[in-house]
Amino acid sequence: RILRIDPQDVTTLRVKQGEMRTSLERRRGGGWRITEPTRSEADTEFVSRLINNITGLTAVRFIELGLTNMAAFGLQPPVVEIELGGAIPTASTAPAETVKNTLFVGRFDESGTNVYGMLANDRLGFTFPPSSLRTGDAGSDWLVVPVNWLRYRERTVLNVDQSRARRITRTIDGTPEIVAERNPEQGWKAAIPETAVIDDEAIRDILALFSNLKATRIVSDAPTPDNQYGFETPNLRLTVGLYGE
Repeated sequence: RILRIDPQDVTTLRVKQGEMRTSLERRRGGGWRITEPTRSEADTEFVSRLINNITGLTAVRFIELGLTNMAAFGLQPPVVEIELGGAIPTASTAPAETVKNTLFVGRFDESGTNVYGMLANDRLGFTFPPSSLRTGDAGSDWLVVPVNWLRYRERTVLNVDQSRARRITRTIDGTPEIVAERNPEQGWKAAIPETAVIDDEAIRDILALFSNLKATRIVSDAPTPDNQYGFETPNLRLTVGLYGE
C-alpha cells in the first residue's frame, strides 16, 4: 500500500488540477460536505468509495526519481494532486495529530495502462493503474479522480414519502390527465378512465422512483434554457400529488 492511513481517519479531501480544485470535509455527525469552490452537501457514498480506493492504492512498480527528471514523468507540476487529511490517534492522551498525505499523479507510462505517481516530499516514484481509483460511476470520464465539484455533489433529486402520495398525473403533449387516485379506505383506483384496471406493480414502481431518485451525475448548477436538455416540450411529465398539498 502507498498510503499508511485508515480511510476512517480521513477527515478532509482536496483534489487539484491546474487552477481547478475541490475540497471536502467530513461532518462530525457523519457524511461529507463540499467546502471549495462552494459550500454544498456531498454524495457521501461516492466520497467514501473514492477514499477507500485512494487509501488502498498499491504500486505496480517503484522508480527512483531525481530532482531533474520529475517533469519527464508529468510530476512537476503534477497532472492531478490528491490530498488526504486526517487526525491520527497518538499513543498518549494528547490530542490526535493532524497529518496530510499528498499524492501527485503524472502522465501515463510506456505501457499506456499505468500512470506515474509519487508522494509529496518523497523521491521514490511508482506506477499504478488509474482504474484502481475509479468508483464505478457512470460519468467516469476523468483520468484518476474527478476535479469538478459537481461530481461530488449530493445527487438525490427526489425523496418523497410514499405514504403521502394521493394522486398520479401524467401530461402528454401538454394535456394533463389524472391516472390514479388513492382512497384512504379503498386504496388506489383508476381516475381516467374510471373503468381502467390499476396496475399495482406499476404504481409501486412509480412511487419507488419518486421516493429515492438519484441523478447519475450533475451536469450544471446554473439555470439553463429549457430547450438545451429537451425540457421546453417534454414528451412526458409525471406528477405525484401529496396529502397536505
